[in-house]
Amino acid sequence: PHPPRSCQMAAYQGEIWLMGGRGVPGGSAVQVYNPRTGRWRSGPPLPRELAWGAAADVAGKLVVTGGAGRYGSDWSYNNRTWILSE
Repeated sequence: PHPPRSCQMAAYQGEIWLMGGRGVPGGSAVQVYNPRTGRWRSGPPLPRELAWGAAADVAGKLVVTGGAGRYGSDWSYNNRTWILSE
């Protein structure tokens, strides 16, 4: 639905998660694709704008780490790590 660039992406629970990136609302929107149904849905937004980070399924949990977020006109790189809580 939104053409993200530089998003965090991971396979999680049989779906493909595209998280944040450039070109998505607020830089924190999450889009989830289900290949079984061929449909997209919105996921929970990231806690803040994030691009150029990494994401993975780690022991059954979706983990997002690193990357950069914009603060005003500057980009700040970080090593923050978030784990999806459902």
